[in-house]
Amino acid sequence: MPAVDWGEATLVAGVGIGMVVGILVILAIATWITGVLLHRIDSRGKAKSVRRKREG
Repeated sequence: MPAVDWGEATLVAGVGIGMVVGILVILAIATWITGVLLHRIDSRGKAKSVRRKREG
């Protein structure tokens, strides 16, 4: 059975875990930005409908 180089294994695992965490952070930011944009679009639509009701 070959010897395990735990130093190298730790580096490889650290890079892998770092990539996973980085991807999760990017997805969280993208989800947050999408939510903010959709909320703004929705609030603009409501504002327009309120203006139409006041005019009409």
